[in-house]
Parts: sequence; structure tokens; C-alpha cells
Amino acid sequence: MTDKPSPIIITLDNGAHACGLSSSSRTGSVCNLSRQLIDAGHDPEAIVEVYRDGTLCFRPCKLKRWAEVTVSENDRRSASFIKWQPFQNTLRA
Repeated sequence: MTDKPSPIIITLDNGAHACGLSSSSRTGSVCNLSRQLIDAGHDPEAIVEVYRDGTLCFRPCKLKRWAEVTVSENDRRSASFIKWQPFQNTLRA
């Protein structure tokens, strides 16, 4: 019998916080933090649990799942998760 690895715990309190890292974007802070965690060397297959005031906010899922999405909202549509795409460097010298 193998031990199950501990999940990564993300807490929401004026931004998202986990493992000494933080993201304070207005929307998508969990998504942004997940990308930071992967960049810092955390396993993309690790399970993430997101808590606000001690209450589980989202169904636990893999870190890579959070990193693959971001939050989008506008004046006609409430917040929803969409596929994340990094900004393309379009500036030319």
C-alpha cells in the first residue's frame, strides 16, 4: 500500500496563497497561482484543494487543470472559466 501524497492547499484571503507563493489578481488568482506553482517545480499532477475561511470552495482537481484555465467576465456575462493562453509578444523593434 502506497501513501497518497498530500494535496496542495490554496487559501483565499485577499488573493490566493500556497507554498509561500501568492497571487492577488482581481480574477483568476487561483489559476495564476497554479501556473506559478508549476513554474516553481510543483507536480502538475498534484491534487489541489481551494479553501476560503476553512470551507472547501471547489472540487479538488489536479494542479495542471487550474493552470490551464483563467477567469473571464464582462458586462454581459458573469465570471466563467476559459482556456488560458499566454500573451503573445507582438512588439517588433
